[in-house]
Amino acid sequence: MQTYLTYVLAMPLFLGLLVYYVGKKKFKFSPLLFLSLLVLILSLAFSVHTSISRGSKDRIGNLFIANQSELQALISEKAIKERLLSPLGPELALSLHNRYVELINIISQNYLQSFGLDFLILSGDKNPRHNPANMGQIYWVGFPLIILGMIFVFNKNPKNLIFLLAWLLIGPLPSGLVGSPHAIRSSFMLPPIVIFLSAGIYFLVKMSGFKVRLFKYFLLILLF
Repeated sequence: MQTYLTYVLAMPLFLGLLVYYVGKKKFKFSPLLFLSLLVLILSLAFSVHTSISRGSKDRIGNLFIANQSELQALISEKAIKERLLSPLGPELALSLHNRYVELINIISQNYLQSFGLDFLILSGDKNPRHNPANMGQIYWVGFPLIILGMIFVFNKNPKNLIFLLAWLLIGPLPSGLVGSPHAIRSSFMLPPIVIFLSAGIYFLVKMSGFKVRLFKYFLLILLF
């Protein structure tokens, strides 16, 4: 939370997820728990302070989609056009075609694009500082390994899969509120992706049989 603005939104959601994962019954009062809560409260307070001081408030305001003047102009123009061309009645057209609906639509699209093949495998966020040219944020050969990893984690412990998938869903939320998929703003997605990919590799390595060994060596060595 102290290193990047978008983590101020992601981390509190993640802490709630951790409470679910650990379970309320396992929380017993102790000096360690007290110190942990104290550090958490101080960290949150410091994050709020830095977010509204030293120009950070203006920075957050400018980044948020709803405050981007050019985008707002385009949203308003699109809503007006759709309202005029709509075959629905004026009241229904007004409720379906307005800046708020368009804003929710854009945020949803930005969020879902973080899970798309274009961002993850094909082109990335198209910022040369974040990924090589003509390449996504992860290796394409890692995609089937991630799927295998999800299956492996589910077979071992379904609760772990729920936890990691929820973590993955939290990751791109800040990026969706700010704009298009962004490697740094969505970097909180990286740990669960690495865990799934690693679990997929482990799953392949543990598979037995001559044909299976040939397949996994082909996949892991040649394709990588």
